[in-house]
Amino acid sequence: MLLAFFINNIDELEPRPSNKDASQNLTMAYNKFKYGIVSDERQDDSTIAPTFRREPLYPLILAGALKTLVDPESITLNCLIRAESKCANIQRYLKSVNLLIFLLIIFSTFVTCKIISGSNKLSYFASILVGLSPDLSTDINSFNTDLIAALPLLILSTFLYLCTTKNDWVKYAIGAGLSFGCLMLIKASYLYYGVFLIIAFIGLAWFKKSTQPLKKIILILAAAYLLVSPWMIRNYANFGVWKISGRGGEVLAIRAEFTDMNWSEYRASFFAYTPGIGEPILERFFAKEDYEKFDRDNPEGFYRRTKNRVQILKDNGEYEKIDNNLQSEAFAKIKQNWFKHTALIPVFAYRGAFVRVLPERSLALTRLTYFFAFLIVISRAIKLGKIGILAFSLIVLFNHSFYALFSHFITRYSDPLIPVLAVFLALCFCRFEGRPTKNYLS
Repeated sequence: MLLAFFINNIDELEPRPSNKDASQNLTMAYNKFKYGIVSDERQDDSTIAPTFRREPLYPLILAGALKTLVDPESITLNCLIRAESKCANIQRYLKSVNLLIFLLIIFSTFVTCKIISGSNKLSYFASILVGLSPDLSTDINSFNTDLIAALPLLILSTFLYLCTTKNDWVKYAIGAGLSFGCLMLIKASYLYYGVFLIIAFIGLAWFKKSTQPLKKIILILAAAYLLVSPWMIRNYANFGVWKISGRGGEVLAIRAEFTDMNWSEYRASFFAYTPGIGEPILERFFAKEDYEKFDRDNPEGFYRRTKNRVQILKDNGEYEKIDNNLQSEAFAKIKQNWFKHTALIPVFAYRGAFVRVLPERSLALTRLTYFFAFLIVISRAIKLGKIGILAFSLIVLFNHSFYALFSHFITRYSDPLIPVLAVFLALCFCRFEGRPTKNYLS
């Protein structure tokens, strides 16, 4: 089955110019490979300075792949990023790394679903859903971090399930911590998942009247931050900040910009973020000025207006100072417009839920299938008191609430959740009554 998915997706390995986020990851990989410096500066010489704008793990993996095959003198940075003919095979080789990661995700989904459900059929179903996922398979041909983040995210959720359901929990807690550390080094926004876990495990300790959940969370966080600490120490030594990356201010500034919308635009926002049927409804029932600012290419729109302002600031100052200033300004604006900011949480939660299940042009409601399945399984797990399933679900709850609160939540931010959501969809087919499936309902 894995071989079939490999052959099916091999045509995704097409060299092409990289977009902004992907080009920064490629630049970091190239600079580490050629000059031994973790930096996203595009000077292509040994005088580049280290940076911390982006997370390091994925670029380091790509740099390792380059070292296995490529002569440093045979390529240039522009050649690699623009996928010029000389570097086309090199870029294709790096994308084969993405494909191997994709196969690992498919296999890990099978293992996870088997652990939770005990059913081979459901496990095949979940892994096939992941293999057919149009969003993840598209990410094979990109150097964004969404695809690779899905692997430690799934492993972390699985270890949390095992940690809360098995007596020999120590090894699973350590595994959860290490996978959590890897996840943070791929997507720094998950740093705040630690706070979410602390609250959840304190609640579990209170519910069980036991200190054991507190021991578990301490071990999980100790393992995670032990893995992350060298990178954070490096950033403090070089830049005086305890951060994994320095891009949070820009995203928050975009989110804060949306608080300027009026209530007519607010009503239109739900349809603006509904794929397919949303646009005809807007054109029929709303004035153009009610929805034109949701266009990402509109220079006066909520998104592009902020991006253009940020670019001007970047051209005239140090990035880390700009990011801190943007963050302060965004929080001040949110505080001033707190009611509108709060009202927008369901809008962006709705926007981020439209994950494609199959590679086809599907109706809007079918793209909500994963989240409908998630709600069904969670409601049953709460009723039956299944702590393991609730622990497995924490990453979905965090991802959705965090991005809805602090970002404009494009659907791509939900891509790393797809393997976990595929398991939840498979669990919907477990029998809730009679002879239950192993583990999940027993």
